[in-house]
Amino acid sequence: MLNKKIIYFLIILFSFISFFIYLSYWQKDISQKVEVYSSGIKYPLWLLDNDGLDMLSNIILKDKEFCHIEIFDQNGNLLLEKGKKKIFSIRYSKTAFFEGIIIGSIYFDVSLTRVISTFLYIFLITQSFMIIAFLYFKNVEKTKKLFELNEELSESNEELEQTIRELEQTQESLIISEKMAALGKLMLSIAHDINTPIGIIFTASTEIENILENNKTDKETLKRLSKIIIKNSQKIAEIIRSLKKTAIHEVSDNFSKFNIKELVEDIVDTLSFNLKKNNIKTIIDVDNKNVFSNPGAIAQILMNLINNIVDHAFKGEKSEKIISITAEVNKKHLKIIVSDNGVGIDEKIQRKIFDPFFTTDKEKGTGLGLSIVHQLVVKLLKGHIEVKSAKGKGTKFIIIIPLKEENNE
Repeated sequence: MLNKKIIYFLIILFSFISFFIYLSYWQKDISQKVEVYSSGIKYPLWLLDNDGLDMLSNIILKDKEFCHIEIFDQNGNLLLEKGKKKIFSIRYSKTAFFEGIIIGSIYFDVSLTRVISTFLYIFLITQSFMIIAFLYFKNVEKTKKLFELNEELSESNEELEQTIRELEQTQESLIISEKMAALGKLMLSIAHDINTPIGIIFTASTEIENILENNKTDKETLKRLSKIIIKNSQKIAEIIRSLKKTAIHEVSDNFSKFNIKELVEDIVDTLSFNLKKNNIKTIIDVDNKNVFSNPGAIAQILMNLINNIVDHAFKGEKSEKIISITAEVNKKHLKIIVSDNGVGIDEKIQRKIFDPFFTTDKEKGTGLGLSIVHQLVVKLLKGHIEVKSAKGKGTKFIIIIPLKEENNE
């Protein structure tokens, strides 16, 4: 890198050298003019030709560098004075000889205006170069700082990327944990729903066995018990069918055609135990239409929303707890609304509910439920989700999902 002080010194040195070179040429030029003008004045001075001296003086003063002339005879008497003296001027004197005899003396006052203007011009050029050099070095310093800052930013970016990768891995692990927790709740619900009809079947079967052992022929009782067994077996089959559908949707990331009403009913049936346990009534108003979308993602969205409502919406005693699910289908969009009549969400935290790990109750989850919903709606399904809520007036989640061209109503 160039040394700042050396550059400034060289600029000043070059300026002084330039001025002194100009000054030497100027002095040489003035000396030559004085010599020439003095030679021209010699002859009329010898003859004491005042008209000739006056004419020559006028000619000399037309040269703007000469501002004043005085001519004296050999006795020192003033013969002629022309022009005006200036503050910034320098005097040249010349003794006039004619054939070796002193015939008088001539004084030329030379204006320094040209020298001063040249000096100012060189000074301005020097200042310009100094400013350019200053700006150059300032720019170099800024560039160096920017380069250093860029290196620091690059290092920070690498650290940030590493942190983000670690956070993504942590988030993935927590999402898996969240899914496993949801699966645990689901299995508990299924176990309860299956356990009840199995108990009834077991009781009916035991009764039939007792009748047969006692050689009784109570056909009416046998028919009634058989109907009970068949009814509860069908109920178990229905539960298993819903579970299979939900499981298929859960693991599938592919887009396919499915009936939105059947999907919603299957999800609600799957979560029925948890809903009943919390005395929550479910209202379903869904178009009975086929859509072409991602059933697995929509199933996960609905399950997460319903579980979130169950865990957070109904705190304290409430006479009637209601979850409402509506869905409208048109050629371009699927609009799903999941609402409740619970405690609502404070306006201050509404903007945070979709943030990863944000939760108002750490004992009931990791805070990933609604974050997963947002990711599935926005990133996977390219849709939009918004929440409308007021304290004590319930919450409404509005989801709009664009449908594929293959959508068939």
